[in-house]
Amino acid sequence: MGNITKNDIETMQNSWAKAVQESDADKLLSLYHHNAILKPTLSNSIRRKPDDIASYFTGANEGDDGFLNQGIVEVNFDESSPQIVDHLVFDSGVYRFRKSNQEVVSAHFSFVFIKDEGELKILSQHSSLFV
Repeated sequence: MGNITKNDIETMQNSWAKAVQESDADKLLSLYHHNAILKPTLSNSIRRKPDDIASYFTGANEGDDGFLNQGIVEVNFDESSPQIVDHLVFDSGVYRFRKSNQEVVSAHFSFVFIKDEGELKILSQHSSLFV
């Protein structure tokens, strides 16, 4: 399986941020493991299937506005505390989103990444707005 490095984690964070900034649903969804679970920032519904995760990001289903439709132009991982255990990474921290209208939104995140066939994939993600 190979070792996971801090560079692997930064590359994953940068790939996720870039896909969000570019509203590239295909690229973003390719970062998620086929068994991924998502507890998203802007919804109370836990997403346990690839189609449900896709709907959250694209707004394909009724009740989903589409996270990628929020006008996000910049994503910064302000705090990140990755812990590497075998082929898993547990990473918690804070990320900040800047929208095209200059509004800045901060949220807490927890990711679990898994090294699967040589690539890091998102196995679990939880995100919640600052309150």
